[in-house]
Amino acid sequence: MKLTTKQVTLMGLLIALNVAIGGLVHVLKLPIYLDAIGTILATLLLGLLPGIIVGAVSFLVAAAIISPVYVYFIGTQAVIAVIIYLAASRLTAFKSLYRAVPLGIILGIITAIVSAPVIVYVFGGVAGSGRDLITAGLIST
Repeated sequence: MKLTTKQVTLMGLLIALNVAIGGLVHVLKLPIYLDAIGTILATLLLGLLPGIIVGAVSFLVAAAIISPVYVYFIGTQAVIAVIIYLAASRLTAFKSLYRAVPLGIILGIITAIVSAPVIVYVFGGVAGSGRDLITAGLIST
């Protein structure tokens, strides 16, 4: 696969988007994960391999400047790219909002399943996110 200068530039911007949004969510301790928007856009606009590259590189950068935790979830980024690629190319999931919304829900469930073993086995169930604050609050009540 040969990428043009414009495509490589777009990949760099999408990596920056992932890192910037991931950093904002991390700093604000929000209980949501929005650090795959660039991965999804890269996969839709450029294809599967660029989507995986954007996800992996953005999480390597995020691990270096935000939190080392990110490096453990590179596999989740690859899974997101594969699901988006298959949904867009085989299932035409982005032709309407009625198809895209269920895909978003399914994507959330699948990525939670993929990430759960990492959170449990590597971090003992706590990964330092906003979700952990909610869990701690619920446990203390």
